[in-house]
Amino acid sequence: MSAARFLRDVMSTGVVLVDTEDLALAAYKVQLNFSGQPGMGDQFLEWFIRERWSDNLVRRVSNPRGGSILQLLPASLASFDPDDHKWICIYLAGEADVIVNASDSDSVNGRVRLQAEGINVLELLAGN
Repeated sequence: MSAARFLRDVMSTGVVLVDTEDLALAAYKVQLNFSGQPGMGDQFLEWFIRERWSDNLVRRVSNPRGGSILQLLPASLASFDPDDHKWICIYLAGEADVIVNASDSDSVNGRVRLQAEGINVLELLAGN
């Protein structure tokens, strides 16, 4: 499945998990354009900003007892790319089905380590 098709499907029928610290939003802001142009990722950010308080489309995952969601990171993944820690913790706290990756190789290279923690990753660019 292409990343663009996946994003279109999520925006029409899916649910996106995010953290209450807005670590996910901060990551989206760094990589994507608020205008919704020119690409599908930018359209996703525009949709996300518009719908982020819509409980049926975006589910906010709370921090553990007032701390950071990053406290949920399994010790075995502490050496994993720090930019990916938030996605792992959101996945674990939100009891997600998968982490969706369309942009970097860390989860491909670390697949065995992630699977050992019960973390499933859907690799859009790898054709899975």
